[in-house]
Amino acid sequence: MDTRANKRNFRMQSHFSQIANAYRTVRTTDVEPIFFIKEKLQESDGLVGADIGCGAGRYDRLLLDHLPFSHLLCLDANSDMVKQTQRFLCESQVGGFGTSLSMSELLPVKNHSLDCAFSFNAVHHFVLEAFLREIGAALKESGRLFLYTRLPEHNEESIWGKHFPGFIEKETRLHGLENMKREIEMQTDLDLEEVKGFRYLRVSSLEKLISQVQKRHYSTFSLYSPQELEDAVNTFKSNILSTFSDPDYLEWTDGNAMLVLRRTHSNL
Repeated sequence: MDTRANKRNFRMQSHFSQIANAYRTVRTTDVEPIFFIKEKLQESDGLVGADIGCGAGRYDRLLLDHLPFSHLLCLDANSDMVKQTQRFLCESQVGGFGTSLSMSELLPVKNHSLDCAFSFNAVHHFVLEAFLREIGAALKESGRLFLYTRLPEHNEESIWGKHFPGFIEKETRLHGLENMKREIEMQTDLDLEEVKGFRYLRVSSLEKLISQVQKRHYSTFSLYSPQELEDAVNTFKSNILSTFSDPDYLEWTDGNAMLVLRRTHSNL
């Protein structure tokens, strides 16, 4: 890893450690992908699964509430996030889960041991080829991987992409759909089964959005220097006030995509 990549990785680790305590409150959690996954796995029972890049456990709670797991392993590369997930799920009094500190490219699971795997808004932090190869080995025959992510075009269409200076230029980590398809095609034991699009009507206020920026609810904001962020916030305020008639009622549409991959070949 080069020096620039090392610095960026250190910055991300620092960002997620700083935001871990508040992460569930500053991020939006969408339930629609959970219902989509439930429908796909509705005939399954006693599932063994893993959530890679679990963050503070917000999607793990939903998975455990809606799907019949015998065990869900919640994995993240940041120790503070893993602690938050452990605490949150214990306080929620749900069972059938475990947590572990883990890189996405080196999973602490046996080959062919998972019925399903998930990643919610985290795959842009992974080394995609290595992650897919690791998941391909971990899944059972016909096991599925559900990748929920923003695409670059979703970023551009968001209120941040349209009105927050530098947001698109700073966020270069998001994988494009065609790039992900090519990476999947290179895997010998994974096939792309489906791509499902999601659209969400969002409503917020300018005050709340500024608060989210200050709390770095997207890791993108941690890529700004303090002065860059201050200048960008001021310009963002001006852009919003000149575009929307009521700063207390801002309405826009966000997009996400779910890629469903299936393990199709056995190397047993």
